[in-house]
Amino acid sequence: MRAPGTDDTVSAEAYPGDRLMVRAYAECARYPSGTPMGAYGAPELPSQQAPLQLRR
Repeated sequence: MRAPGTDDTVSAEAYPGDRLMVRAYAECARYPSGTPMGAYGAPELPSQQAPLQLRR
């Protein structure tokens, strides 16, 4: 999917074994004020973890 008038995209692909790949792209991202930023301007976010139901 592509938002009209932008290069922002979201795609989803289904794979065998009930697997799903989701991709998103946007040239610019905004973070809430107060988000800690690293030395290179990347946000310091908590590690990501799948919901308990998906961890097997």
